[in-house]
Amino acid sequence: MGFSIMLGVIANVLAWATKELQEEWAPPLISGEKMMCYGFTEPDAGSDVAALKSTAVRDGDYYVLNGEKTSLTAADKAHICQFFCKTNPAAGIRGISLILLPLERPGIERTRFDDMGWHAIGRASIAVNNVRVPVRNLVGGEGDIRFLLTELDNYRVFLAIQSLGLAQASIDDAME
Repeated sequence: MGFSIMLGVIANVLAWATKELQEEWAPPLISGEKMMCYGFTEPDAGSDVAALKSTAVRDGDYYVLNGEKTSLTAADKAHICQFFCKTNPAAGIRGISLILLPLERPGIERTRFDDMGWHAIGRASIAVNNVRVPVRNLVGGEGDIRFLLTELDNYRVFLAIQSLGLAQASIDDAME
């Protein structure tokens, strides 16, 4: 799961971010110097797009982010997070936006999960409490979810393919 998701995460930044964000983040992400995690899943929402509760409220040249993401691949090691949140809660699904959230900012707490498997990449939760992020970190525009829906569909395909491969490897090992 980890590698396919990382490729999708980097592709999103390259495809939808401003040139300034691309120049800042694409080289270290592609080289492997830095990692990015995908912050979509929430404790009460799972992958239900409409049920997201995380918010970003505009305050001048910044957004103030609040919310919690859970079960994020590599979140304990990542340098930046694709943070999906509601910039306009009244607009429902059309009020969801993507903000690149540098994970060294004050107000962020990360908790690694003690998984039975996937130890190499790991999973964690991220709690965000009044974290200020420059408006320039918005990817696409406010409420622009076209890439989100495409990305979720792509991830489901990646995960299905990976599950089939792991199942086949398990059968092969058992047969030996």
